[in-house]
Amino acid sequence: MKENIKQKIKFLRRHWFWIALACFAVWAIFIDEHCLVKYWSYRRQEAAIQKQIDSYRDSIFQYEKGIEELSGDNSRLEKFAREKLMMKKTNEDVYLFDE
Repeated sequence: MKENIKQKIKFLRRHWFWIALACFAVWAIFIDEHCLVKYWSYRRQEAAIQKQIDSYRDSIFQYEKGIEELSGDNSRLEKFAREKLMMKKTNEDVYLFDE
């Protein structure tokens, strides 16, 4: 029994550096507040949010382009109002055909 304990102590004395390094690695990867698992999760979230931001910027650009086109030409503005907003002139009848 004592021989077994002596062997374990001898093993720990020889390999203390590797044991400490393994403990540190486990702590840094899984346990710490700023661990690598959380870091990778945050990076994935950041990439997804960045894609959303790019999508919203593209949408804003398209809307600004449409506003610019409509503000410059009254005939386009009237066409847009009639087709998209279902507006009509006074004393005018509008018929909608459903396909």
